[in-house]
Amino acid sequence: NAITAHTGLITFHGPVMKKLATNNQIRETFDLLSGIRSPISLDTSLVIKEGTAQGRLFGGNLATFSALMGSNDMPDPTGAILFFEDINEHDSRLDRTILSLKRANIFNRAAGLIFGQFLNNFGQTNDMPNTGRPFGFTLEDIIREHTAGLTIPVLMNAPFGHGDDLPAFPIGAKAKLTGTTLELM
Repeated sequence: NAITAHTGLITFHGPVMKKLATNNQIRETFDLLSGIRSPISLDTSLVIKEGTAQGRLFGGNLATFSALMGSNDMPDPTGAILFFEDINEHDSRLDRTILSLKRANIFNRAAGLIFGQFLNNFGQTNDMPNTGRPFGFTLEDIIREHTAGLTIPVLMNAPFGHGDDLPAFPIGAKAKLTGTTLELM
């Protein structure tokens, strides 16, 4: 995101080298790197708010992206489709991080939001660790609360994250989100 913000170059959020052998979308990743742009199916997503969005793709790991706030490394989210995933974060920390993005008007400026997999260390989706005392809210509760009032499409549980599913997302590329299909333009 920072490289794209400074240079305008397309960069990629995708599988790291040690995950290439187990990545379910490896063929699509190599196709994308070769210039072939196939739609990314997000069919297993939970649709929080329906709609269509068109804009540049920004995002990736939620904690890393949120750390860019207030710096010149943050890409302009105006009219963008933002996508987020994370691993091994406490529910309360996810709540604070998502709330920080909301309070910084990142969500109000975006054209669409896609929340992917939020995994614990054992690869279980939406089963994040808690501190000593249970937080009391699910990730769905958190996302619904912090996106209430938005008139843009919002998806969660999209099939991407730190598990075996991680299609490559070209950061800074133009894309169109229609329902649960992300089409790269």
